[in-house]
Amino acid sequence: MNEETEDFNFIPREIKTNLVRVLIDGKDTEISLKEFQKRFGAFGMIRIPKLEFEYLENNQPELLTHFNLQISSHKKGEKYLLVKILEHGHLDNKTKDETLPLLDLSNPKLYQCTECDENISYQNLSNDLFENSFPNIKSVQDLKNEIINRYSKSMSYLTNEEILELGISITKLKKVIQTEENNF
Repeated sequence: MNEETEDFNFIPREIKTNLVRVLIDGKDTEISLKEFQKRFGAFGMIRIPKLEFEYLENNQPELLTHFNLQISSHKKGEKYLLVKILEHGHLDNKTKDETLPLLDLSNPKLYQCTECDENISYQNLSNDLFENSFPNIKSVQDLKNEIINRYSKSMSYLTNEEILELGISITKLKKVIQTEENNF
């Protein structure tokens, strides 16, 4: 854990962590995370906003640095399926009502986690960290703006300042070469 954020409380971003809401054959449905993992042969998934996913589709980057709020729980060496978010989810912290994000599984991208750091503050981030990030995140200020943009809607019970105080997780990924075995 990073010393600068070690006193941070963990803030849950979702309750239904064992479910994934997906579009299958044009139908909005929930499947279990275990079914998802079995179906796609990945340890887990990383949900990517539409514009960032378009970058993946058009550029097929070999290396990618992805940022999450606070904790991602990604594990070094494990494979993750990157999927497009069609509709963002929402969590009402008071009522515990939750709408999972709707995901598109039609064109997933498979990457392997090479490094993951969690509970990182923005203070000591170096510019070289953004070398392999999405084009809209090339500086600390860009990252702050994107984190606020991503989480201010899904976690509307937090202020922008509270969101930024939670820190980030940084996941470094390497594209997995598609073979017949892992072709989706």
